[in-house]
Order: sequence, then structure tokens, then C-alpha cells
Amino acid sequence: MLRLCIIFFIFVTNTTITQLWTVEGTWENLLLQSMSLSMIIVFLFYYVGFVIAEKKRKQIETLFKKEFFHEKEDFFEKDDKRKVSE
Repeated sequence: MLRLCIIFFIFVTNTTITQLWTVEGTWENLLLQSMSLSMIIVFLFYYVGFVIAEKKRKQIETLFKKEFFHEKEDFFEKDDKRKVSE
């Protein structure tokens, strides 16, 4: 997430410099515009990776919670059965 924030901040800074301090059509302007486009592509690449990793983490977390609570229920059911049989 920090990586995405850094890329976004640099992108905003680069775009601001491009729009305010360069003349349209000069090599500096074209260079900064191509850098902005490259940063957009890199940002999207890392964002998609982040979203996929977050979905996997949530799936694992829900599976773990289901398994953990399922085992606890079994434990309490066994304990209740012992009390009833005694």
C-alpha cells in the first residue's frame, strides 16, 4: 500500500510540473508526459497485484475463522454429550 501511495504522489507531482512549468511540445514536456504515462501503467500493475493479494488474504482469513469456530463448536458439543451421558 505504501508503494501505491508513493507512486501516486510522484505521479501527481510529475503531472503538476508538466502542466505548470513546461511549454507544450518541447522535449521536456514530452519526456514528463511519457513518464506520467509510465507511472500510470506501473500504478495499475501494482494496484491489481494488491487487490488480488487482498482477496486471497480475505479468503484465507474467512476459511481460518470457519475452521476455527467449527472446531470449537465440536469441542463444546463433545463436552455437552459427556455431561448428558454421565
